[in-house]
Amino acid sequence: MNSSNKKTLINFLLLLFLICTSIVNASDINCYSAISSIYRNSDQVKSLKESLERMNVRSSTTNSYSDLGKLSAKNLEEYILTNSSVSAEVSEVVDSLEIIFVHNRSHPRTGEPIEGDRLLSSRKLGRGAQNTYNYNREFLKSDDNVFFFVKFIGKDFPRHQARRFGMSYGGLGLHLNKEYGFQHGWISPFNMYPRELANFLNMRQKHSAAQAQLKAFRNSGTDATETELAKLPTEILSELSKATFTPMNFESLVKTNLKYALMSLKHSSSQEYEHIIDTLIEGEPNKIDLILKKYVFEPLGLADSKKIKQEMFEFKVPSHVPKEFIKIYD
Repeated sequence: MNSSNKKTLINFLLLLFLICTSIVNASDINCYSAISSIYRNSDQVKSLKESLERMNVRSSTTNSYSDLGKLSAKNLEEYILTNSSVSAEVSEVVDSLEIIFVHNRSHPRTGEPIEGDRLLSSRKLGRGAQNTYNYNREFLKSDDNVFFFVKFIGKDFPRHQARRFGMSYGGLGLHLNKEYGFQHGWISPFNMYPRELANFLNMRQKHSAAQAQLKAFRNSGTDATETELAKLPTEILSELSKATFTPMNFESLVKTNLKYALMSLKHSSSQEYEHIIDTLIEGEPNKIDLILKKYVFEPLGLADSKKIKQEMFEFKVPSHVPKEFIKIYD
């Protein structure tokens, strides 16, 4: 199949996915697993399977994306709020928010795919950046992923202004096609450095000894040797699986719980409610981050109330992202 025909097929399947998911419940994984499995790259399926098994999620099938869907649906059921009426204003404002996936880097490789560090290394093209430390390669084994910030943005907020979130990663914002991201990516707690895993375990009040080991490394983990990392119990990574989602389920969780939080706030503090509604309509992603942290993730124990600003979740695509699904903002 030539590249033109392949792209036509992919676009058709993406359209079919949108139609399908518009008529089923957001937690339904049928469309998610059935349609998209036709054109997922085998390397991506294999990579995701490795990532899930690293979190002690045993794969029962050869389709790791189906396993992801089942895990995500279970986690969604655990965290999502139900049985509360929502006003038309709240529904309209929250539903207008859009989820975006942004990859930051210093220099664009125009016309090229984005590849994970492991793939780059296998082709002898050098290494990436922050996800190449021993902590990421040897302990997390996350270097076979392409990483993105996951943000919510107002529908009218200029996309070129939503391009830089990690100061150390570079000023270019590479936005991922949403439909491609929904079909190929997955979301879990932000865990680029040892301190972030230690903080997550602390929030869940688990594995205090491992927390101390993680905190002993420098913030970035550049001093973590393979010998020291081998002393860390891998079972601590299973905690990450309990907050792992498909993009579709994650979006549903955020929007549903935000609606209910706003309804509660409307009755308890009308002034704060109006301020948040105005901020959501403005649509600036960093301001929305703070709202989600306080009203969605902190009540669920998925964000630290002691931290003013915190990256809470990361979005990953296994192995690589084809160039036709990337838009660059500089």
